[in-house]
Amino acid sequence: MKQDAAGGADVDRSSLTVVCEGAGYTQVPRDLPSTVVTVDLSDNAVQSLGPLSRLRHVVNLRLRGNHITRTRDNSSASPGYWL
Repeated sequence: MKQDAAGGADVDRSSLTVVCEGAGYTQVPRDLPSTVVTVDLSDNAVQSLGPLSRLRHVVNLRLRGNHITRTRDNSSASPGYWL
C-alpha cells in the first residue's frame, strides 16, 4: 500500500483498491486513479456524491458511516455508472 500525500488514502495499485476510511473526507476524492475498482470511504463526512462517471471501473464503493443527503452527476454519463 502507498500513502497518498494529498489526503491520507492508501492506494494498493496491485488490487486497484483505494482505502480512505476515517480520513476526514467530505467528498469523493477527485484524484483517484481512473482504473480503481474498490473505493472505501467508510466513516468520513461525505454528504454528496458526484460526479462519479470518471470512475468507470468501480464495482465496490463503501460508504458506511457517512451523511449522504444527495447524489448527483453533472456529466452526460448513463445512469449505469451509479453504484
